[in-house]
Amino acid sequence: MDKFKLSMIKELHAYYYTIFKQGGSLIPKHLFSDVEAKAIVNSFHNITSVQKLQRVIGVEAFVDQLEWLFKWINKYKESCKKEMDDESCEESEDVLES
Repeated sequence: MDKFKLSMIKELHAYYYTIFKQGGSLIPKHLFSDVEAKAIVNSFHNITSVQKLQRVIGVEAFVDQLEWLFKWINKYKESCKKEMDDESCEESEDVLES
């Protein structure tokens, strides 16, 4: 899941800069970093809605961040279904159950 996590961070940061100009006081790693990515990995199979995703990573987000992430996660899940023997799609801990 490290590749998944790094790709998610990189692509979300790139998406951020399609909305906001670079050089501002707020940068994407302030809103989404390894901490949030790890939380998503730990609840990967139980993120079934934008609301559950929000509970996993918290409420601080830029416009459309949660929706973009949810779509990105679902695309990844779909690719995993096509490659069921891929170890990166194994079950993980769930922070939603706590």
